[in-house]
Amino acid sequence: MTLHSLKGKIALITGGTKGIGLAISRRFASEGASVIMASTTASPSSSGFRDLIDHATPAAAAAEVAGHQQTSPARPQVHAAVALDVSSPSSWKSLLRSHPEIDILVNCAGVTLNKLLVPTSEEEISSVISTNLAGTILGCKLVGRSMILQLRQDRQRQRQQQQQQQQDKGEPDDFLSGVVKVPTEKSIINISSLLAQKSVTGTSVYAASKAGILGLTTSLSQEYGRQGIRVNAILPGYIKTSMTEHLDTEKRLEQIPLHRFGTGEEVADAAAFLAKNPYANNCILNLDGGLSAS
Repeated sequence: MTLHSLKGKIALITGGTKGIGLAISRRFASEGASVIMASTTASPSSSGFRDLIDHATPAAAAAEVAGHQQTSPARPQVHAAVALDVSSPSSWKSLLRSHPEIDILVNCAGVTLNKLLVPTSEEEISSVISTNLAGTILGCKLVGRSMILQLRQDRQRQRQQQQQQQQDKGEPDDFLSGVVKVPTEKSIINISSLLAQKSVTGTSVYAASKAGILGLTTSLSQEYGRQGIRVNAILPGYIKTSMTEHLDTEKRLEQIPLHRFGTGEEVADAAAFLAKNPYANNCILNLDGGLSAS
C-alpha cells in the first residue's frame, strides 16, 4: 500500500504557532493540507500564522489572500488560526463547532519545567500536568469523538453506494454484507519527549506528564485503531526551540552521539511520515540523535 497524501486533508496542530508546532504546520501545509494552528495566542494576525502564509508556495499564498485554493475536487486549501486553551473542555468544544471535520490531530502544545520536585509548587505541577497531559487527553477524547462520527458517516455512505450498485446489478441485498472496510484516513500524533523514558535530574514533573502521553498513545492505538484512527507518538530529544535556549548546550552535546541538537523541521519530517503511513499505529518514534542509546 502506498503512503497517503496530505493533499486535501485538514490538520489541527496545537501549539502550532511556534517551535516544533510551527515547523509541523509549515510541513503539512507544503504538502497540501489545510492547517488549523491552535494555541493560546493564535489569531490570523499572529506572527506564527503570518509565518505559515509567508512560507507557503506562491500559489498557496495568493489563494490565502483570495480565500481559496482548489487542491482537490472536494476541499480547498484554507489555513486558520484559532485561540485554544488545551486544558479547557469548553475551548476544545468551541473550536470543534467552527471546525468539525478534522483528519489529523497533532498534540504539540506544551510547557516545560526544569526544577527539583520538593521546591516545585502545587500550582506549577498543575500547570504542567493540565497542559501537557490533560490537554492531550482532552484533544484525543473530543477530536477523537468527532473523527469517529465522521468515519461512521463515511462507512454509511459507502454502504449505501454499494447497496445501490447491488440493486443496479440485480444482486441480492446480502451480497456485500461485511465487505465494507474500516477507513484509516484519520490519525492522531502526540508529541511526547525523550524525558518520558530517560532520567534527567530536575525534570520529574515534566517527565511524568510526557510519560503519561506514551501510555495514552499505546492504549488509544488499540481503542481508536479499531475505529479507523491511527494513534502514534514522537519522542524528541533536544530540539532547537525557545524551550531549550536556557540549557547548557555544550554539556548536552557531549551526551548526543550526533553532537548536535535536532531541528523543528526534522521533527516535522517524522510527523509527516506518521500522518501518511497507513500501517503506522502505536508507532513510537525516538528522534534524539542517539541520546536514548547513551
